[in-house]
Amino acid sequence: MCMFIQTENFGSLNEFRCRKHKENYQYPTHLHQFAELMLVLDGEIETTVDNRTETARAGQFILIFPLQSHSFRTPERSRVWNCVFTSSMVSDFFNLFDGRVGERSVFDGSEHSRDCFTRLLVDGNDLRYFSVKSCLYAALADFMSCVRSVDRVTDSGLTVKIIGWLQENATSPVTLADVAKSLGYAENYLSHRIGKIFGMNFRGLLGCLRAEKAKELLSTTDRTVLQIAYDCGFGSERSFARSFERATGRTPSAYRQGVSDRVTWMRDNPQFRV
Repeated sequence: MCMFIQTENFGSLNEFRCRKHKENYQYPTHLHQFAELMLVLDGEIETTVDNRTETARAGQFILIFPLQSHSFRTPERSRVWNCVFTSSMVSDFFNLFDGRVGERSVFDGSEHSRDCFTRLLVDGNDLRYFSVKSCLYAALADFMSCVRSVDRVTDSGLTVKIIGWLQENATSPVTLADVAKSLGYAENYLSHRIGKIFGMNFRGLLGCLRAEKAKELLSTTDRTVLQIAYDCGFGSERSFARSFERATGRTPSAYRQGVSDRVTWMRDNPQFRV
């Protein structure tokens, strides 16, 4: 399975999302334009950020900067609370890190920041705008006090340009030459940068973005798999199925069935909240 691009977190107006009390959290390598902050409540979790693997234990935080490739894995057991948010929500912090990221992602939270998160967000579910900002700034203050900043290993501006252009054009029959010409780069240079940033070639990146669009259509429409294949820029149902499975680990039909099963379960369990 290739790294996937979490397109709903590119250009979204939704500043903050939370997922509380995730048990034994696992998430494959992905990339998005939001920042992400996780508090480990119990157990431990491994995170790989820009090819660097760290372990976070109970009471520690993990901070992912926008456009850092990352994944999460639970070796044995974990319970976490995490959120994704736009950099504009805590702009004072990210302005200080312009063009830079943390030397590491895992850091120790102070008693104040852990109490803030636990009391207001984890236990209290207080998701008012300024309550959330106060918790984020408390944790980010701890991050600044114990983590050194370093230059980014990838060009975040180019990453946004590539994803933005492909989001608008991925369903058309586009080529690497089209992207290079539109963005004003030499084709060979852009090919090299795509491999460096995304860990795949242009064809693989295009397939991943088309798969993300297909996931949306499989989840929200009753169009046939063949119709969705054409809608997403594939020349045949077979090529669509092959590319979709390579990107997601499931066939289009299996993915649609999984979504249907989840919707049914949530309907039958109205007390469930994300």
